[in-house]
Amino acid sequence: MNVLPGIILCCCLFCISCSLAQKNSCAAATDKDILQKMIIISEQDNEKEIAVGCGGRFEIEMEQTGGTGYAWHITDLNNDYIRLLGEETRPMSEGAVGRPVKKIWRFETLKSGTTHIVMKNYRVWEGADRAIGTFSVTLLIR
Repeated sequence: MNVLPGIILCCCLFCISCSLAQKNSCAAATDKDILQKMIIISEQDNEKEIAVGCGGRFEIEMEQTGGTGYAWHITDLNNDYIRLLGEETRPMSEGAVGRPVKKIWRFETLKSGTTHIVMKNYRVWEGADRAIGTFSVTLLIR
C-alpha cells in the first residue's frame, strides 16, 4: 500500500490551516506604521470605534479620584484578541493625598477582528452593580 498520497494530503491540509490561522493572527500584519504607533484611548473615546494595528500596543488612560475608593475596573475583555501587559497609577498633580490620579492600562493585540473593552468605576466593596460610571470602546484590529 502506498502511503505517499496520504502524507502529501496531510501536509497540504496542514499548510492550508496554517495559512487560514495566520489571516487572523497578528503574524500576518505587515504595516510597520500601524504596528509601531502607540494609540492612547481616554474617557473622550467612550462608545467609539478605534482602529488598532494587529500586533500593536495601545493604552487606556482614565482619571479617578484618589482616596474615595472609586476605581476603574475592566469588566469585559476578550483575551483571544487582547492581552493586558500591565497597569499603573500616576498622580495628576503634586500635593495632598486624595487628589485625582490617572490609571493607565497597557495592552497588546493578538489577532485581527473586532472586539471591545468595558470598564466600570466602582468601589470594590460595593461591587460593579453600583458603578458610578461605565466606559466602553470597540476595537477594530487590523
